[in-house]
Amino acid sequence: MGRHEVTITNFKTLDDGWSDEQRFSFSYRIRGGKHDGKEFSHMFVYWACDNDAVSDKGKKLLAAIYRAVGKTEESDFEHLYDAPLCAVVNNGGAIRYEPLA
Repeated sequence: MGRHEVTITNFKTLDDGWSDEQRFSFSYRIRGGKHDGKEFSHMFVYWACDNDAVSDKGKKLLAAIYRAVGKTEESDFEHLYDAPLCAVVNNGGAIRYEPLA
């Protein structure tokens, strides 16, 4: 819970070719504080064949990640590696991403 400065360590697609979904795995390492050096992953669905709500949620999350690292439009994931941003974790464990303050 709380606000954590993080650095992106990995970002990849998880498509297996047999699914109607496009999924991403987003990994990051916490910098500083009592959790310094701990790594976490956040998997999310970017596109779901018959579920617009899931697709919209995934697209908003990806857009928030790009905004948090200062990118105005989505591009190749290689531009995200080592990028710093803030991961904000609420009481229920939900995570949102923001630019560093």
